[in-house]
Amino acid sequence: MKKIKSLLQPLLSNDFLWFTLVSVFIFLMLLPHSTAEHCNVDEGIYLTCIKDMLTGGTLYKTTWEHKGPGIFYLYLPAVWAFDNNLFLIRLYHNLVLILSMFFVYHSTRFFLRNRFSLIPPLAYGLFFLNKNFQGKCINGEPAMMFMVSVASFFFLKYYLRSQAAGDLGLCAVFSAAAILTKPTSLFTVLAFPATVFTAGLSFGDWKNKKLLRDLVFFASVVGVVFLLTLIHYFLEETLWEFLDAFYYVNQQYQGQTRFLLKLRRATDYYLNSLSADPAVFFGTLAFIHCLFSPLNKLSEKKMRVFLLNLFVFSYLGFNWGGRMYPHYFLQMGLSLSLLTGFMLYQLNPSNVDSKKIFAALFFVLILASNIPKTWETFLRNHDRMGEGYLHQLSGYVAEETRPGDRIFVGNRFPLIYFLSDRKPATKYFFISWHQGVRREIINPQNQTFSDFQKHKPTLIVWMRNTKTYLNPYINENYFLEERSRNNNILRLNNSS
Repeated sequence: MKKIKSLLQPLLSNDFLWFTLVSVFIFLMLLPHSTAEHCNVDEGIYLTCIKDMLTGGTLYKTTWEHKGPGIFYLYLPAVWAFDNNLFLIRLYHNLVLILSMFFVYHSTRFFLRNRFSLIPPLAYGLFFLNKNFQGKCINGEPAMMFMVSVASFFFLKYYLRSQAAGDLGLCAVFSAAAILTKPTSLFTVLAFPATVFTAGLSFGDWKNKKLLRDLVFFASVVGVVFLLTLIHYFLEETLWEFLDAFYYVNQQYQGQTRFLLKLRRATDYYLNSLSADPAVFFGTLAFIHCLFSPLNKLSEKKMRVFLLNLFVFSYLGFNWGGRMYPHYFLQMGLSLSLLTGFMLYQLNPSNVDSKKIFAALFFVLILASNIPKTWETFLRNHDRMGEGYLHQLSGYVAEETRPGDRIFVGNRFPLIYFLSDRKPATKYFFISWHQGVRREIINPQNQTFSDFQKHKPTLIVWMRNTKTYLNPYINENYFLEERSRNNNILRLNNSS
């Protein structure tokens, strides 16, 4: 036994090996959700759009969503490689989260080089694993936070180490990619130039020409990425559609709620989340500690400036969402995780055994993260998507889809049209509920009964209270075969 222990000692003392074990742990905790047999709503939207892009469609023209192009291009390789295999696509999504943890880990290593450097990536992974924040699903927030975590790594490398333009340029590229994934990430990435500026004011460097050049350089690189994106959509002849979807629609969504009301909602949600996730609790303690703790080293003071900026701007981004969907809170994950690591760095005196403290914190985080329920759900093998009426409805449709079904989906939005040749054995289909999917076939602003009749759907699905929208297209004498579960699905006798 002693011989085996002596052989393993060099490996077990390697912090990166421990990070690998933490990553494997988070990956295994994500597996139950990955085995779910149908999409949730947001996943369905994105995967439907990507499938359309891979079959010759054009984003924002033949397929429509108000998210930026970043999320579609991030997951496009997975859909291209795995086609309709939802399990493998979700494994790809899990790897995106693990990569985010990898960059959080290396960001932490700039100021914390003992076993405690594993706590921030662990807290970050558990933050996304928590079912209250819905980080396990393919969505805009996990995608944008991947971009932000990479940008944060390059920024800290520039800010605390190299001062190299290349690192700042890569930070700017991934910052632009985050904004092009979801616009609210603009607030989080503003923490990077804000840190450079406030650090200059705090430490007397604001007249430094290099500081000003770096700020201009950062803004220029972001501008170039946006310009190239606009040129791309201009050449695709979809520039107006891109601007309409990405800017005007997002602006409309955010403008629905007054700022003070959004701030109150965000604060209420944040306070409620203190008891929902240990990463939020420890991160909030760390934020308070960071505000008032005395610091001696310049590197510590610079790190505090960055973390406070990151927290405040991330909170503004989370607040800007307005509608307070749970996954909006994922924008806080990076700042809370890094703050936790910084607090541990400050509280860890040199004469304390960091391994014992690390082990204690590790198990506190795990036991407090509601993980047993994840495995309980997995073992029971019931509706593993778990939450939400629309998720449940997706499952009903998946169960009742037959080979060759042509599915017509209605929502409070204009009706959309979707063709499916999925076999029932797959137990899922990509259900999309926003306007304009393949809108060159059915224009959602100008639908007629002949459009409906022409495509001869065999299955009609409506969501929420959309029966009113569907009534003009259905009458009891026209190919109505049967009503399905709780009157939300109609099977039509309409063979081609």
